[in-house]
Amino acid sequence: MFLLGLVRTYLPESFCINHIFKLMNLKTNQFNILFFILLMCSFDTLGQQLSFNRLNSEDGLSNNLVTSIVQDNRGFLWFGTQDGLNRFDGYSINVFKKSDEDTCSILDNLIFSLFVDSKGDLRISAKTRT
Repeated sequence: MFLLGLVRTYLPESFCINHIFKLMNLKTNQFNILFFILLMCSFDTLGQQLSFNRLNSEDGLSNNLVTSIVQDNRGFLWFGTQDGLNRFDGYSINVFKKSDEDTCSILDNLIFSLFVDSKGDLRISAKTRT
């Protein structure tokens, strides 16, 4: 009733109530078409199998306590753990750890957070060296 009151307020007197119902019916038909399209799209995805796997230290992860996860622009999944940085390519895990001999290594094995910036570079927040 509120809708009809608003319509009567903003429409001229000559506008018949049947026109309102025709407009509402048109909106309903558009909604039904949209709903049908969305329903058909959902049937297309029913045949797809989704699977999820767990990664742990038995799979090569440096530590089971993961502190941060991010996916870079090339599709690699990066896991920050309490014992290093891990890169997963979908098949295997590469572990990156602190190395005193390598000045380009991560600052510490304790990774707090990971972030991919707008340039696609991986940013790592780790415990600072003491």
